[in-house]
Amino acid sequence: MSSHLANERTFLAWVRTAVSVAGLAVTFASLAPTHLPAVFWASSSYSWAVALGVFTVGVSRYHTIKEVLNRPKDAINQKFGRRGITFTIVSFGAFLVLCSVFYIDFMYSAVN
Repeated sequence: MSSHLANERTFLAWVRTAVSVAGLAVTFASLAPTHLPAVFWASSSYSWAVALGVFTVGVSRYHTIKEVLNRPKDAINQKFGRRGITFTIVSFGAFLVLCSVFYIDFMYSAVN
């Protein structure tokens, strides 16, 4: 029982992360300056895509773990996929690099 509850808590953490990234998308959309609107809309769109991806990974992991927990102990192997976690790490890394570049460019153009 405790494993199933832990799985549900983990699913809720994935949902919470997806909602946080969606919040970043809304923030980017509301902060779009007049001289670089395409950059901020692209950031917002990318944030929405990452949020949707994180939510999809969370749902997939939840169902995978739920299916594994319902198997008999002798039928469980240790390899049932980590592709979703890799997707999340790579997409967040790319997102942070993208945001840093845009922020530096925005601050540089604001000073000049």
